[in-house]
Amino acid sequence: ISESTYEKITKNMFIVRELDTIAVKWKKKPVKIYELIWYNDLESYSETEKEKINLYALALNFYKNKDFINARDNFSKIDDEPSKRFIKRCEYYISNPPEPNWDWVYRFKTK
Repeated sequence: ISESTYEKITKNMFIVRELDTIAVKWKKKPVKIYELIWYNDLESYSETEKEKINLYALALNFYKNKDFINARDNFSKIDDEPSKRFIKRCEYYISNPPEPNWDWVYRFKTK
C-alpha cells in the first residue's frame, strides 16, 4: 500500500512493514510503500514471521545508512522477493558507492 493509504488505516488493526521508498518517473515526490502482512492478531502470527519483519526493518535501516554489507547479510536471512531485490541493490552499491548526498530513494527510469 502507499504511504497515503497507510496514513488512513487504523494502524493497530494491521501488521505492516515498510518495503521501500520509491519515485516513479512521472512523479517528483518519493513515496513510501508498505506491505500489509497480517491482521493485528499477534497470537495467530508465528514468531518466525515476527522475527522476519524485525530482521527486514534492521536490514532496511543498515541500507538507509549506507552499510550495504550488513544490509545484504541481513536481507540474505529472509527468503522473500523484497529482500532479494535489496540484496541486488546492496551488491551494486558495495561495488559502486552512492554519492554522499544519496537519499536511498529508488527511482524508476521507465513507466
